[in-house]
Parts: sequence; structure tokens; C-alpha cells
Amino acid sequence: MSATFSYAFRFSLVIPYRMNRIHVSSSPINRRAPQSLDVEEEPEVWKYLGKNVKSSEEKKKKRLENARKFLKNAQSKRGVIKMSKNTFTVTDRIEAVSLDRIELPPAPPLPLEAHPPPAPPPLQFASAETVCEAAGQLTLQTAVTESLTTQCNLLQTSPSVLQYVQRQASSVSLTSSQREGKPEDRLRSARHWDDIFFASDQFDKRSLQVRLLSYNVLAQNLLDSNPQLYRNCEQRHLLWENRWKGIQSEVLELQPGIVCLQEVQFRKPNFFKKHYLPFFEALGYRAVFKCRTGDKQDGCAIFYKILQFKLEEYTLVEYFRRNVPLLDRDNIGIICRFQPRGSEDLPPLVVGTTHLLFNKKRIDIRLAQISLFLAELDRLSFSKGKYSPTIITGDFNSTVSSEVYRLVSEGKVSYEGVPAGRRTMARQLVPVEAGLTDTCQWERVLNSRQEKPVYGSGSFSHRFQFSSAYEEHERLLTDDRVVTTNHGDWVMVDFIFYNRHSCGGSLQMTSRLLPPRYMDMEKIGRIPSDICPSDHFPLVADFLLIGGL
Repeated sequence: MSATFSYAFRFSLVIPYRMNRIHVSSSPINRRAPQSLDVEEEPEVWKYLGKNVKSSEEKKKKRLENARKFLKNAQSKRGVIKMSKNTFTVTDRIEAVSLDRIELPPAPPLPLEAHPPPAPPPLQFASAETVCEAAGQLTLQTAVTESLTTQCNLLQTSPSVLQYVQRQASSVSLTSSQREGKPEDRLRSARHWDDIFFASDQFDKRSLQVRLLSYNVLAQNLLDSNPQLYRNCEQRHLLWENRWKGIQSEVLELQPGIVCLQEVQFRKPNFFKKHYLPFFEALGYRAVFKCRTGDKQDGCAIFYKILQFKLEEYTLVEYFRRNVPLLDRDNIGIICRFQPRGSEDLPPLVVGTTHLLFNKKRIDIRLAQISLFLAELDRLSFSKGKYSPTIITGDFNSTVSSEVYRLVSEGKVSYEGVPAGRRTMARQLVPVEAGLTDTCQWERVLNSRQEKPVYGSGSFSHRFQFSSAYEEHERLLTDDRVVTTNHGDWVMVDFIFYNRHSCGGSLQMTSRLLPPRYMDMEKIGRIPSDICPSDHFPLVADFLLIGGL
């Protein structure tokens, strides 16, 4: 059964002719319709003119004549009238039209061959640039977003957090073509990965690859309160919004398993809570953090991948000790002991980071601080009668020729008689009452191990047998030496130390990201800049955590 439907439409529309100086709001036509359209009835004509129009008699006559023409056209014209822009259109009647009589436009021709678009190559769970190159025309923004989305899905992250990650990825992304010729190339050409060890197949089942990033990110309030240190830097590179994007970009590109940060701002305002914590948690990290004591506003933080490590124990190290003259500063440190997930045969991994006193002359204070840090490290890394593989990082504010560096890297340093500002260091640097022995261990810990404490030797020592990740590059006396910051001249004060062998297992460094060399800094220029968001360059190293044989 078929049926034909017809619809009839009838419209009556009257649009008044344009007239001079008509006050529409006061016209009676806006309140009620006229009873008749008799053009000869003068009062009806004046309804279209308004009551309170003040004009000369001549203008009134002209307007009256225009009104009569308008009414005459409204009565006599039917259908559609097309005139100039100042005239009106009247639609009186539209005849009934059957919908079946309406012809539809022809359908577009089908393509000769329909080929589905090729599927993009699968994204690898790797760095943002690696993913971007694998995707060809895919932008870095898309690659980072999809890679991070995969991580968030693994962690069952809430949609709001996932949206945050996507916004952050969008804010720091550049396409591969955009990176060519950008200022970042000056840094990329100056620092490169140095592969120094390749693990054999025998390590596959009883080892874990760990990438560690150590970075002094420069607290914004320290930057703002010391403008004289950055007078040669462009102002836009000192803004926190721009610097934060650069810090995020470094993390997204490197994708480390453990991140050690110094100079994280915790107060006025709390950038850790507002920026760092949401960003890292969205990427699958958890944090251990500590603000400096006293009225200081920055501190340190250690972020670790929760899918890779389980936090067994941690300690927050405060260097301020009441009634101890050399331990009266507000610097701090953090030490964590991690257990690799899903690897019961692997030993715990101990990671610590610190930021020592900046004052160049107070070598004695920095030496007392690092000895206290090593004592806490000894307590936490010694478990079940043996030491765990250990890594320490940070801004030591000490060069390779300093007593601090020699103590950590060589295991022993004699400090008695060494100048420290206007004084020389005595035989007993830290009072015996503090309980800190000359072997950088707590006296109470040695008593629990039934070991005898040592005091008054005029030296410090420890048992970790640390090596520096950049040892052969940082000790050079030529312009080939690597640098991390500028203290009046380009120097190396940030370090990664690790012990190669311990009773519980071993650490093998497989690769490292070399910082710029001294000779490169003329081309790179002062930092913060468009190539580095901080006044320190980051340090990155890859390790292989190996279980005991």
C-alpha cells in the first residue's frame, strides 16, 4: 500500500518600507494590528508614522505620501515581489506540493577501487622520539599521548588523570620536522649516548635494566630571588611555564625508571603538589620527597616506576643537628631501598640523592654533611649481613678536586689541616657526641654489629667502593672535560656514583648520556635557555642490576 501526502502552506508576511526617523518602539503597530488597510483613512496612515515624531509640515507630508504608497502596495501586490534592498517581500500563497514529486539529487558515483588506509606501524613502549620516528608522519604529540595512554591503562588510571597526561603531552610536543633546525639541536649535537657494556644472554633471567635520571631542576623562587645570576639569560627562558615544559620534555623523552630531583619547590607556591606530583603519578611513578628544613622552600624528591619497583624502606636525611656547629644548615637528602617486582632472585637496590651546601668556602660543612649521608646510606643498605647494590646522585656543589669527591669516589680522605674559609679543619671534625664515626657510620649501628667505632683519626672513610658514572670524562684537565653548571666558570658538580660489586649482587653500567663538554659551552651559551630549562644539565645512566652468583 502506498499513500501520497500533500502539504499546503500559507504565509502572510508584511515587511514595512524603510521610512525616515520612525521610532518603532513607540509605534502603535507594535502593540496591535490595524483594523483596516484603507489608504484614504488618514488616522490609519498616521499609525505607521508614530505619535511623537517632531518634524516640519513638509516632512510630514512627504512621509504621509510614502505611507500611502506602502499601504497601496500591500493591498494590490500578491505573490513574491523582488525589489531593491530597501523594499519588502510578500509571500501570499504556496500551492500544495506532493512530496513524491520532489526529485532527489543523484547519488555520488562510487570509486573504482576502494582501498582501506594502511594501518600505522605499532607504537613501541620507548622514548617519545623513537615512537615518533616509528610512526612516520605521526607527530610527537600523538606518539607521546598514545604511549602514555598505554601506561595509564596498565595502571588503571582514572580518566581525569589520563586527560591531564594528554594535555601535558600536547603542551611539550613538536613534530620531527619541527625539531630539525631548532635550538635543541645545539644540545643534541653536544651530548650523546655512550654505550660501554653489552649484557650477554646469561644475564637475561637474573638481571634488570634500570635507567636513572638525576636533575637539579632549579627552584623558581631561587631563580627569582637571585636575578643577578641570570642577567645574561633571556627573560622568557626564566618563566616557570616555559621551564616546566622543558622539564617535562626531558622526562618524556628519556623515560627513566628512577628520577632523582634536586631544588624541587615545595612552598610559595607548592609546585611539587601542583605540577610535579600529578605529572609523574600520571606516568606511573610514586614519590618520596623532603623539603629543606627551617624556612627553606625547596628540597629533593625521588620518583620510581611502581610497575618496576616496590619501596621497602626509606629515610629522610636532615643535616641540621642541634648543638653541632658544622651541622647547622638546612640541607637534606633522601635514601630509598627498592625491591624489583617479579624478580625474587634480584637483590634490593638502594638509591639516594642529596643537595649539599653551596657556599664554596665551607668545605668543612659539606664534608660533615656527606659523612652523615653516608652513615644513613650504610644503615639502610646493609641487610641480612651484606650490602645491597647502591647508587647515589645529586648536586654535591663540589668539583672533582674537592675532599667531598675524593671521599665518595676513593673511599677515604684526610681532612686534618685542610683550609676551610678562614679556618682549618681539626682532627675531629664532628663532635664525638653526635655519634658519627670516622668510618661514616653511626656508633649505635656499629654496636649492633659488634664492631668498634673509630674517632679522632683526622679522616673519613666508607666501605661502598663507589665509582663515578663519568669518571674518565670529568677528571680531564683539558677542554674535553664534561660540565653540568656554571659557578663563575663551567664545572662539574653533579654526579652519579655506584658500587660495582657488593655481597648481595652487582651493578653494571651499560650506557650513559654524556653532558656537554667545556668546549661546547661557547656554542650552547648560558642556561636556562631554549635548550635547557635549568641552570644544570641532567645526568642519565643505564644500569644492569645483577643477582648474586
